[in-house]
Formats: sequence, C-alpha cells, structure tokens
Amino acid sequence: MRALNGLGMPAFLDSANHGGSSGRLDILAAAPIAHLKIENGALSCSDNVAKLIGNSNSSNEVLNYIRVLKNEFLPSLKLEPANKQQLEHAGAVIAHLGYPTLNGKADFSINDAFAGIYLWTLVVDHNKRSCDFRMHPSCAVTTIDQTFASIEQSLSRTAAMQPFSFCLESPLVGGTSFKKYQKAFVEIKSRIESGDCYQVNLTQSFTARARGEPLAAYLKLRRATTAPFSAYIAWSNGALLSLSPERFVSLHKGAVLTQPIKGTRARGESNDEDKRLARQLAASEKDQAENLMIVDLLRNDLGRVCEIGSIEVNQLFYYRKLYQCTSYDKRCCGQAKVRPRRARSSLKLLSWRLDYWRPKARGDADHQGSRA
Repeated sequence: MRALNGLGMPAFLDSANHGGSSGRLDILAAAPIAHLKIENGALSCSDNVAKLIGNSNSSNEVLNYIRVLKNEFLPSLKLEPANKQQLEHAGAVIAHLGYPTLNGKADFSINDAFAGIYLWTLVVDHNKRSCDFRMHPSCAVTTIDQTFASIEQSLSRTAAMQPFSFCLESPLVGGTSFKKYQKAFVEIKSRIESGDCYQVNLTQSFTARARGEPLAAYLKLRRATTAPFSAYIAWSNGALLSLSPERFVSLHKGAVLTQPIKGTRARGESNDEDKRLARQLAASEKDQAENLMIVDLLRNDLGRVCEIGSIEVNQLFYYRKLYQCTSYDKRCCGQAKVRPRRARSSLKLLSWRLDYWRPKARGDADHQGSRA
C-alpha cells in the first residue's frame, strides 16, 4: 500500500480479511487516468476531462459526471462469459461522496467528493490466497508496460524510505455546540412523532490539528479495529479513512443487496460474556423493534426499483461479532429486472437512493439525511 501511495491518488477497498462473502476481496488501485473532486462546494478535475463535464455540485449532476467519465475511459466491452469473470474489477470507478446538503425540497448539493477512474487494480482474494493484476481490456500494450514500470519504480523508492508517521497535535473539537445539538434533537423527535420521517441520523463533525501521512493514520486505525467495508482513498489536499462494518447497497448480476446493522452491544472480556451479551441483544424489545423498522423501510425502498415479488429478507436478527461490538445484521435483497432504467447500473441505483432521501412530508427539512 505504501508503494501505491507513491503513485498518487491511491485507493484501498479493504475487507480486513473478515472471511465469508463480506471479507473475501481487497481491491487496490492508484494513479487514476482521470478524476474529479469537490472541496467546499467547488468542483475541479484533471485536464483531460475539463471539456467533458460541467462545474455543478448538484448530486444528480455529479453522478452524471462520474457516468460520463466511466463511459469515456472504461467503456463497456462485449466479452465472452469466461472472460467477464476473469476481468471482474479490471478497471474501476472508486469514489467518495460526502454528506449532501439539502437545497430546499428539490435537490441535494455535494460539497465534498472525489472520484477516480482507475485503469488497473490489484485484487487480493483471501479465500484463494491470490493477488491478481487486472487492467481494463481497452488498454494498449504500451499502457500496460508503462504501468508495470511505474509500479516497480515505486516499489524501489518505497523500500528506501523511512516508515510513515502520523499524530494529532491538538484535541478533537466538535463542530456543534451542546445547545444546538439539543435543539436539533428535540426537533427530530417532533418530526418523527408527526410522521415526517422514520429516523434521522443526527451527526456532527470533529476537527483537530494533525501532522504526518494519512495512510499511517489509516493503518493505525486498522490495527486497532477491523471492519469488512473499510476504505482508504487519498487525493490532493484530502483523504478518506473509513472503517465500516455495514454494506450500504450492492448491485451484482441484476441482484440488489443491502445489509444495514441495527442493535449493538460492546464486546465482552471473554467468549462467555460475548454469549451473554448476544442473548441480551436478542431479547431486547427495543433493538428488535428498531431492526424490524429498518427492514420494513428498506423493503419499501427496494420495491421502487426491483421486480414485484422478488424482494426477500433472508437474514433477520442475524447476529455477528465485530472487533468492538456485537450486532444484529439483516439482509434485504431483490432482483432489479422489471424497471431496468432505474437500476441497470450501480450509479443509477445510487442516484435512486439519493433521490429517495428527499423529504416527502410537510415543511423544509433542516437536518441532512432525513430518510437515511
């Protein structure tokens, strides 16, 4: 990973070797052929795409820009079935979209984002104990040779470098005062009681001065806690360090899958204590109610894009252990066949999810993600 960091704009989709379908593959990439980023609402991009996209930070427009870049640099090719499987993840769009801001009732704006178009990936398969280099089949032989040469040079440079370091130089400070947080909490409870929304994720940001390399910070976090949907993505002036146990949404061979988590307990000091906490979680009426609520909501969500009658809940109150917590997990899945214009691609599926977050009830929503 340090060698890829030296190539610029690295991306690491990290399963943390959790095992099973959620922890089988790691995907690494670097040196995107094209990229766009949004910082404080201002969009910029690599020179080779400036004429292909605009400068809007509207959520719909940003997703459309990413679609344009994918079609330009990673065109879909007609391949034989055997080749399709071998070339899975051969080239990728890897992106980070920050929390959107609601503009009135009609649109979201994205103030923080990055999307890279990567012609090649390294795919680590923990089940097979293999690592494959995969490149988009449209790439010329000279491009492949240049890529290998760049990776070898970066490996040589990295071997002679001192280890990366990272440290905080000030305490983390919250961006919301207790008074504002309390006011928002009261309003959210009122909105839920009025039926405006099912749930609201009330979040706040924390800032601190820091020194060092973001990759070193990610590797420290990864040693402290592991999660099957972790990620490290870096770009000029920014980086994303994410350790998530939860799958948001996936689309594979026409099947849509979402795996939210509701209900957690801290891990115990022993296996016996873990089992006791798991039984406590299973017996909790509150956690079961919250679990059923999110399952019902997601079944409704998937019903907007999936074939009628295809949606099923194949794991309810499914318990699993994570490094720091014991949790309920559930899977909702469906076949996206009847309405292909809405869910034929992962970008269209993501666009639908963003669209459904828009408030459908009275008044303007003052808090982001009222349907998230």
